Amino acid sequence: MFLRIILTMIILFLMVPMQSSADIPLGQLDRIRTLANEGDTEAQYQMGLSHLLATSGVKKDIDLAIRWFLIAAMEDHPGAEYQLAYIYYTGYGAQRDVFKAFNYYKSAADKDYAEAQNNLGVFYKDGIGTKKNTALAFINFKRAADKGYAKAQYNLALLYYKGIYVDKDYTRAAYWFTLAAELGNPKAQTALGNMYLHGDGVEANLHKSVYWLRQARSKQEFQSIIQLRELGL
Repeated sequence: MFLRIILTMIILFLMVPMQSSADIPLGQLDRIRTLANEGDTEAQYQMGLSHLLATSGVKKDIDLAIRWFLIAAMEDHPGAEYQLAYIYYTGYGAQRDVFKAFNYYKSAADKDYAEAQNNLGVFYKDGIGTKKNTALAFINFKRAADKGYAKAQYNLALLYYKGIYVDKDYTRAAYWFTLAAELGNPKAQTALGNMYLHGDGVEANLHKSVYWLRQARSKQEFQSIIQLRELGL
């Protein structure tokens, strides 16, 4: 049971939580609600976010949020599909259904939605709601990584680092870890710090190693804390 909990936490990190949304100015909220009721899909999506996250002075109402997302998703709004996928995957406000989650992620990913492409990659890699397919995992991670999406860059780097689907390639792993680390991804910062420490895919450099490990530690990344303690720092 403990290992299952840990695995779930790791998967959730590799994926992406529900996106936050800036508050809608109060003067515009009624207008957005009107547009949503008139069939504007972006307004429907914004109303869903407002009810989901209790922003803009809107009362938190998961059922109503799901309703708005479903209406917007029927008109192929990728953001709404993404939110529904996460809701169904986590069971947050709805019965957990990994198959529905997979289908919504795939639909949003097919519309070039980077966050969904990353999460779809996780589903393919781990066989969540579908059969394991490391080739499709790689493709989706790469699509999102090329858009500058840090979590996907980290996930893609892991495939190169571990030799999953592709040949093990520390140089390519270091490249993608670097891009993700520079965008602030703490797991990538830890991985890059360890690569500089051991000279994997990069020239060994203790100064750079400590720098990236400290960057990760500032975000309370557990492995970086352990690594720095082992280094006496």
